[in-house]
Amino acid sequence: MMLQQRTIHEIGLLWPDVLPVLQARGIDTCCGGMHSLQDAVAAHGQVLAEVVAELHAAGAIDPDSAPTVIALREAPETDAR
Repeated sequence: MMLQQRTIHEIGLLWPDVLPVLQARGIDTCCGGMHSLQDAVAAHGQVLAEVVAELHAAGAIDPDSAPTVIALREAPETDAR
């Protein structure tokens, strides 16, 4: 998966050291974390290639070798009787 297709949340989980890069650009790394990097950057009127280059410099690795993050939701409670 390409870096720009990952959500802000995924990027933060995989490469926590790059969060200051996003925060310095005004990109919400908390509540807006479900947006893709591409969408978040566009919403802030920034150049995607520049942000991706900064993220790579800060430690985000090649997207093809990065693991896939799967969002797990809490299972509904069941009656264990």
